[in-house]
Amino acid sequence: MVIGTGGLLVIAGAFAMTLQLNRETHGIVVAEIDRLKAGGAKADATPKVRAVVEALTGFDYDDVWDDKNVPTVKTARARVDIEED
Repeated sequence: MVIGTGGLLVIAGAFAMTLQLNRETHGIVVAEIDRLKAGGAKADATPKVRAVVEALTGFDYDDVWDDKNVPTVKTARARVDIEED
């Protein structure tokens, strides 16, 4: 059990070292999500934001968020109202 646990810790450590998520990239992604929720257009994303999102997700920026299901402040409030009833 010790060897198995140690092996999994080594694998997890190697994976964590290759992950490109840090304070700066996390802030960029959070700001972009907030911008989209506020009704911003995906076409207005800066090249830096596009590059960060693509590097973290492995997908093209335009494929990360479905245009039909991008939550907005209005729909988020509607969900909260429904859940409170």
